[in-house]
Amino acid sequence: MKRIGLLFFYFSFICCSNVSESKKIEPEVREAKSSHEQIKYSDYNNSTFTFSNDTIVQTLDIKIESENTIEFSFSSKNVKRNLSFELKGLAKLSEKEDMESDVDEDGNGYFVDEYIYQKNCSVIFRLDADEFRRATVFVRDCHLNSSRFTPIASIGIMHRVK
Repeated sequence: MKRIGLLFFYFSFICCSNVSESKKIEPEVREAKSSHEQIKYSDYNNSTFTFSNDTIVQTLDIKIESENTIEFSFSSKNVKRNLSFELKGLAKLSEKEDMESDVDEDGNGYFVDEYIYQKNCSVIFRLDADEFRRATVFVRDCHLNSSRFTPIASIGIMHRVK
């Protein structure tokens, strides 16, 4: 009985290993292109992204300076309190080796390029790398003259309007 069990085991092992060897499936390799490659030759050079709700209107204007640098103007306006905050400068493309991703309102993921502005704090602009139609803003260790009524960070995803 032991021999029959061993023979069955060897037979199963040999058959299964031959099947898996003959049906090897190569994984599909997707080469991700970062947005600065796509943007460089596109008409997205002067783009505006906006988000608004009943209280806050946020606007991000982008001008592409070079392959790794954007000039930006970010404003956050509280329409109920008549307060506003504006930040302008140059942001550099992050030197991370792997692509970052975000999720939109519908739960769909998309790749982003991160541009970082560092002056008194870190402001991170995450731009849609595939279609350049969405943007978000994050901050780290910020000591700028903004307030809780005019936040620097995105309230929601900003969408390209121009």
